[in-house]
Amino acid sequence: MKRAFIFTLGLTTLTALLSACVAPKPAPDPTTITPAAVETSQALDFATGRAKLQNAGSGFMDMVTVSSDTDPDLTALLKALNLTGAAQSLSLNSVTRLGQEWLRPSAPLLGAQLGTVVQEVPVRTGTDTISPEGMFTHSDEPKDAWVYDNQMRGHVQRVDWTVNGDATIWVEQVYPFGTVRTEVPTHARGTLSVGGVVRASAEMKLTPGDCVLQSGPTALKVSGWAGKESNPAAKVNAEYAWTATGLTASGSAEYRTKSRKASATFRADVRGTTENRCTSATFAFTPTRADLSASVSMPDHKAEATVALRELGNLVFSAKELQAENRYQTIKGRVWASATYNGHVSATAFGPLADGLDLDLQPGDQVTVKYVKGGQLVETNLAALLNSLQR
Repeated sequence: MKRAFIFTLGLTTLTALLSACVAPKPAPDPTTITPAAVETSQALDFATGRAKLQNAGSGFMDMVTVSSDTDPDLTALLKALNLTGAAQSLSLNSVTRLGQEWLRPSAPLLGAQLGTVVQEVPVRTGTDTISPEGMFTHSDEPKDAWVYDNQMRGHVQRVDWTVNGDATIWVEQVYPFGTVRTEVPTHARGTLSVGGVVRASAEMKLTPGDCVLQSGPTALKVSGWAGKESNPAAKVNAEYAWTATGLTASGSAEYRTKSRKASATFRADVRGTTENRCTSATFAFTPTRADLSASVSMPDHKAEATVALRELGNLVFSAKELQAENRYQTIKGRVWASATYNGHVSATAFGPLADGLDLDLQPGDQVTVKYVKGGQLVETNLAALLNSLQR
């Protein structure tokens, strides 16, 4: 009996170990499965959707308007920068002002004769100081960073151009009057301190590649925050990479007040092949599949959207193809898309992209699109929907 028990226990253990070694089944491709049904009674109605979007926009503007609900650490930063006027909103212009000086070159372009002299624009270095009395002075130190010490307002900006020893590069652009060489950091970090405490920080890491001027860098990563580092009122992250098999991009942003929070995310994964990346006239990107998603969340509003494309064919992004008439008429592939609002499915699209049996050279007539308008479920196809939006 004891021997039988030991044998059974050993067999059970062996079976469990073998099961653990078996790879789990991969998740099914979404483009092969019909999307979840649109919830007619709960979906965002296209007839009233614009009003809801306007309401969400008004709510967000109220959040970013400086008030008693604004995060105190962020308020201290904005006050030092003189950005807390009556009804002052944290618009993109306001955010840009936090760091617009960081990338401004320190020297004017050198005089040039037509087409001959190379002009150099280095990154700004040294220390610029404004005394409490408003007097301006400049020091040549540090050699690898730029410091702006505004003692009148009590804040200090600093940008380090060679973080972790990552060197800067020189990028050349040819103009009729000559060649301009601009110094560009590959890894830089900027901070903004108020009263000796860091209240904002931004970092950039760049992989320029061989064609940075023609088609952009091969990789870029940017992150930043403002308020308090341990619990920032605003933060943002973004990444981008272009490899031999395609390109990926992702990002997130978050903003909070004392009582409210808003956030957004996006992600893109596009597979395909690239040709002649360094020559804009003959550059071509041919995608084969894509996964795209985005979400936005704020008080009383949460929206999510997902799009998947598979087996794409006859689709090329190039100077020649983008100028062609009816450039999408022979596209092939499958699409799966779904959008939700406050947790309820509000719109879907599903089916093959290629032109149907009518052969009218209008792709998308086999893609079933469903959404709610006026309280009723609308079922149409992608071609008809796009045509109606163009009217």
